[in-house]
Amino acid sequence: MKKIRKSDFSILLISDSYLKSMSCMYELLEFIKDDNYKDRILPIVNKNAKFFKSEDRNEYIKYWKNQYEKKQLSTDRLKDEEKIDTAIELKHINRIRRELGEILLFLSEIIIERYNNKITNKNFNTIFEYK
Repeated sequence: MKKIRKSDFSILLISDSYLKSMSCMYELLEFIKDDNYKDRILPIVNKNAKFFKSEDRNEYIKYWKNQYEKKQLSTDRLKDEEKIDTAIELKHINRIRRELGEILLFLSEIIIERYNNKITNKNFNTIFEYK
């Protein structure tokens, strides 16, 4: 998942399942660590992924908050040494829920901008021109 940062660009096939997948969200968070990630991302959105309105984005944030709380509850009766895997997952989920609103806002803005402007980035034009 960390290798995604080395790619020239990334095509994101965003669906409701994608936005609820810890693996997918972790990969996306790794990708956006680079300063120039905004120029290297091409999101393609399935109609079941609704995040263009703030209310819709909030639903995904609530989802990840709920996932965090469930994971915490699942460790109540475990000893500290038994919580290692869960602690790592909690760390990832916490990062997702903290950063998700900003990511979804960015994605919604870039999708609207790029599709309204017929995609001006030359790297992405070659993708669309490929036959």
